[in-house]
Amino acid sequence: MKQRRSSFMAIGIPSMFVIFAVLCLVILSLLSLGTSRQDMQSSQRSLEQTTAYYQACAQASENYQTIADYIHQICGEDISKNTYDSDMSTVSSLCPNASWDSQKETVFFSVPMNDEQSVFVEISASWSQMLSGTSPEITVWKTISTKTWNPDTRQPVYQSSNSHTSEN
Repeated sequence: MKQRRSSFMAIGIPSMFVIFAVLCLVILSLLSLGTSRQDMQSSQRSLEQTTAYYQACAQASENYQTIADYIHQICGEDISKNTYDSDMSTVSSLCPNASWDSQKETVFFSVPMNDEQSVFVEISASWSQMLSGTSPEITVWKTISTKTWNPDTRQPVYQSSNSHTSEN
């Protein structure tokens, strides 16, 4: 009988260790799989956002070049400030979302990146500098949020239906 017990102990305890080790390895592999899936999703979102940003920047660069060419074209001949302002007010026909601010002598536009963000560009194009042959200068190039933030200001508090009924 003693020999059976010792043989059971000799086979049983190592078997328990093997089962425990396999269980630990399965749990570790499942945790690794979950982490790698999260990393992959995060990387895909980052790739999509980076691609959208660079596409918007490429479009903004094209818009800048179109506007700069237009400015050089209208400044090729000596024009008055009023003519320059009236010509620049039509810049929206060249590039979508482009606007001319005659007081600041700037052109600004935005190029959408996604549903929530855009690349905003502001170009300094003063009449005196353009007549001297200077190229328009980019003064602002930034990513802006186009979606308004609506914070959750609710404070859910339990209210019993019996607490509001009062009989007089």
